[in-house]
Amino acid sequence: MIENAFKHGISGDKPSFIDISLSETPDGKIEFVSRNSYYPKSEADKSGSGIGLGLVKKRLEMAYPGRYQWDSEVTGDTYSTTLIINTKED
Repeated sequence: MIENAFKHGISGDKPSFIDISLSETPDGKIEFVSRNSYYPKSEADKSGSGIGLGLVKKRLEMAYPGRYQWDSEVTGDTYSTTLIINTKED
């Protein structure tokens, strides 16, 4: 997710930003939040395979089955993603 923020959120000729936070709650949850500028690829740009986030999701499901929540959204020119992992098994 951090790699994607740099890969898709930085422009050589436009103002860009990346904000990342990582915290742990007292009840054993880890919260990762990333916000970055969003510059969608043009139709002609075929770089990137588009499988990276899918692989992350598979790994999360293997390590924390049913114990994570992952949300992403685009609002204007900002991409945000939040991942919350419950590290404690029930």
